[in-house]
Amino acid sequence: IDPAWLEGRAAIGLTASASAPEAVVQAAIARLRALCPGLVVEEFGAAEDMVFRLAPELRAVTEENVLRVAGKAPIERGMSMNETIATVAAPADMAAGLNDVVRAARDLARQARRTVEDAGGLAERELAMLLNVSENLRDRLASPKALAQGRENALFAGLRHSTHRVVDLGFDAVATGYVVTVETVENFLDTPRDKTARG
Repeated sequence: IDPAWLEGRAAIGLTASASAPEAVVQAAIARLRALCPGLVVEEFGAAEDMVFRLAPELRAVTEENVLRVAGKAPIERGMSMNETIATVAAPADMAAGLNDVVRAARDLARQARRTVEDAGGLAERELAMLLNVSENLRDRLASPKALAQGRENALFAGLRHSTHRVVDLGFDAVATGYVVTVETVENFLDTPRDKTARG
């Protein structure tokens, strides 16, 4: 929260989605109180009672962490499992956040891959149509005998062969770069985080 945003303001509105952690909301309010001494906080709207449960796999991990460190952390009576996890399993929350980032990165990579492949398919279809039109036009303007003679001419035969090689090299470079990039991203996203940290 930039203090400059608050200069000359008589009222501040703060809103949060249902899935926003309450600790984040309270931290924002505490920050505003520190920046604006005497700030009066008024809550509007119905009280939120919706709870978002952790994924079963993550819940199993965090509950294991709770059981492992419960003897070392002050846990109050009557605390829910979610509150207990928030109190004693911060590393698990950080891991969950990292997993969310990796999941989002994987989704973006997949979207980018689909976009490139869709664009390639469209380009292939457009090129095929252009070639078809060009071939039809060529066949109307030139006789088979003239085409055969032109292709057998040493100068044009060599030029045609070299042009094909240049085009193939260009496509090979682009295709190789694309495949290597995709494999690199997928390998990174599939690498367990602890190995990444050590590496």
